[in-house]
Amino acid sequence: MPPLTASGINASAGKNVTSSLEALAAALEPFAGMSTDELTELLRAAEEYRRTGVLPAWVSNGKATPKAVKATKAPKLSPADAVAKLRDLQERPQSVDSAEIERAVEGLSGLTLKELQDVQRGFLGVTIGKTKNDALAALRKKIDDARASRERVQGILAY
Repeated sequence: MPPLTASGINASAGKNVTSSLEALAAALEPFAGMSTDELTELLRAAEEYRRTGVLPAWVSNGKATPKAVKATKAPKLSPADAVAKLRDLQERPQSVDSAEIERAVEGLSGLTLKELQDVQRGFLGVTIGKTKNDALAALRKKIDDARASRERVQGILAY
């Protein structure tokens, strides 16, 4: 069977879709020898372990081993990664809605004020606001304005 690639999916597919599918294909490569039933059972066991912290008996040779379940923290976003994330959001077509913008900006709330100011310098070119909430609001407004501008242009072009 030929390796799974994303290049033939759609000529207009964005590189994010392509790279995501290629990353998925690479991640599944170690399981190439498994049948779909075996892979399905492995995924079910992994989900159960993630949810309960207990390995299914067949995985642990008949002894279920409880594990302390910890909430996994997402890795802290660097200011450079935050700028890249915001640029990606800003450059997407108007399919981006206000809720998605809100979630993306709220995802930056773990950054310090100084880090948010670095993000602002990289994304806006200036720093705006003296508090974290002001800094986040300025970033949100920039992305909202870009989305609204694209919608106006599309409306004009469609007219």
